[in-house]
Amino acid sequence: MAAELWVNDSGVARQIREVWVNDSGVARRIQEIWVNDAGTARRVYVSDVISISDTTSSSSVPAGTATATYQLENDGDIGLCLGGNTIVAGGDWVTPATNVASYECRATVTSGALTSGTSGAWLNLATTRTWTLARASAGTSTTVFTLEIRRASDGVVLDTATITLQADRS
Repeated sequence: MAAELWVNDSGVARQIREVWVNDSGVARRIQEIWVNDAGTARRVYVSDVISISDTTSSSSVPAGTATATYQLENDGDIGLCLGGNTIVAGGDWVTPATNVASYECRATVTSGALTSGTSGAWLNLATTRTWTLARASAGTSTTVFTLEIRRASDGVVLDTATITLQADRS
């Protein structure tokens, strides 16, 4: 499978980011392109796959500040905390991770409050986006937000997840 699809535009090589067809007057985005190669079907193009899931990022520390973090990284990865303050890999939000600037995200807080990170605005994912919840005193704090990812070109939301940040300081 080709990782990239290019076209010669009057002598200028241009990478194709999205493929659309006119289906009886309705514009439809193509997910895959296959060709017949001497009787063998071969996939030559696959569009980006966006995937985020409901998850909890938690930090629990006996001293200091507990900081739960969730990130959509500009390399296509997800970063989160699974018990401590260390951010670990949580999978990919886009596959392949070649067109991250084609997408935007928005976090909408539904309960609690963020310590840091932008909420309520669409942000381009060419830059790593981070949301945190910190707690320095004994006890537990929780923040829940809805995370959406959309195509920047047309504003179509491609996936939505509920993210819970939990910071516990014993």
